[in-house]
Amino acid sequence: MNSSCSKDEAEPSSQSDSSESQTNSEHDDVNSDRVDSDSVEEIEKTRTRDSADPIVIDASNAGGQVLRIANTLFFFTKKPITVTNIRGHHGLRESHTHQVDMVVTMSNGRAEGNEEGSVEYTLWPSDAKTTATNKTFSFESDWEFLTTFQAVLPCFAFGREKSTFRWCGEELDSSLCLLDYVYFCQSILRPVLEKFGVHFDVVASGPDEIEEMIATVDAVKELKSVTMTSCDGDIDEIRATIFHSGQYNDRDPRTCAQEFEWNCIRILKEIFGTEVVIHCKTKYRMTYARYWNPPRSSIILEIITSDECILTAERFSWSPSWNFSYEESDSVDDAERIVRNLALDCKRAYGNRVCVRDHLTDQILLFMALAKGTSTIRSDYPLPDDHWKKAISVIEELLDVKFSVRIEDEFIDISCEGIGMQNENF
Repeated sequence: MNSSCSKDEAEPSSQSDSSESQTNSEHDDVNSDRVDSDSVEEIEKTRTRDSADPIVIDASNAGGQVLRIANTLFFFTKKPITVTNIRGHHGLRESHTHQVDMVVTMSNGRAEGNEEGSVEYTLWPSDAKTTATNKTFSFESDWEFLTTFQAVLPCFAFGREKSTFRWCGEELDSSLCLLDYVYFCQSILRPVLEKFGVHFDVVASGPDEIEEMIATVDAVKELKSVTMTSCDGDIDEIRATIFHSGQYNDRDPRTCAQEFEWNCIRILKEIFGTEVVIHCKTKYRMTYARYWNPPRSSIILEIITSDECILTAERFSWSPSWNFSYEESDSVDDAERIVRNLALDCKRAYGNRVCVRDHLTDQILLFMALAKGTSTIRSDYPLPDDHWKKAISVIEELLDVKFSVRIEDEFIDISCEGIGMQNENF
C-alpha cells in the first residue's frame, strides 16, 4: 500500500515557525528530534535524558491496544518508553507509524525504530513543556482511520482550542468497514466520552464516494469522572443501523436492504415487544470492499432507555451479503441468527443493568485514569477478549493509578481514581 504522511500546524507558534521553516521533506515535517546545535546546555540535557532506562512495554498481547495506550501516555507522562514484541513479532503497521509520528510531534519528542514492520521502537521525551497547539495532521491511506484517530484523541483533547485530523485516500469509498466504524465513533463512542467532557466530531465527504474523513477535537481543561453502573430506565427506543454491502446475486441492492429492514424489525419486535419504538434504516450502502470477496455487511443495534443509557451491539464485516429472500442459501439463517443474537445480548445486558458494552470498555479505561475523581463503569462479562486486562496493566505501570475490578456472573464493575490531568494550555 502506497501512502504518504504530512503534518501542518493550524496556528503554530512563532518559535515553531522559526525552528521548522516549512521544509520540503515530509519526514522532516513530522520529525521532532532536532536540538539547537548552538546550545551546549540543550545537548547535555538530551544526553542525560537518553541515558535514562526506558520503561519496557510488552505488546505481544493486545498489540494494537497496547501501542495506542503507550503512545498516549508517553505524551502525558514524558517518560521514555520502549515497546517490544509488537503484535507478536508481526511488527508495526502503517497506521501505527502514523500514531507515533503524531504523538512525538505534539510532545516535541522523538522516536527510534518507528518503521513499518519494526517489532520494537523507543520514544524519547523532550525537556520542553509539553504542548499540543492547534495542529492539523493529514494522512493518505485507504484504511484504519478509526483506530488511528482513537490513538491520538486523548492528546488532542489536551491541546489548545481545537485540533484537526484529516484522513484521505483515493479509494476510501471501498475501504473495509470505514463508514460503519465512523458511525460507531459518532453515535456510540462520542456520547460516552462527552460524559468525561470530551467533544469531537467526525465527518465524511461521501457517503457515495468517500474522499476524506475529517475529525475535529475541542480542547478541555480537565476530564470529569463518570459513574455508569445502573441502566434502570425502561426501553424507549431501538435503533438498528444497517450497512448493506450492495448488490448480491444480481438482485437490486435497495430491494435487498429493504427486505433486511423488514425482517430486522420483525425479529426485534419478537424479542422486545411491539410497544417499543423501533427504527431500522440502511444508513449507507457500502461498495464492494476490494479486501474481501464476497462483499460484507454490518449492523449496529442501539437500545435507548428512559434514563439515557445506550446499550449497543454490533457485528462488522459479515459475509456474504444479508439477503433474506435468497432461497436455498445459508445466508438467510445466518442473517436472522446474527440479528437475533445481537438483540438477545442487548436484552441480557439490560437485565444486568450494564451501561458499557464490549470493546467500548477498552476505549474508555484511559479516560477514567486521566479524569479528576473516581470513575466506575459496569460492562458485560466475559468481555470479547482480555485486552482490557492488558490495557489496565499498562496504564497502571505508566500512571500513578490503581484500578479495582469486581466480577459477577454476567457483568463486571471497573473503578479507577483518576490523576486529574490538567491541560497545560489553559
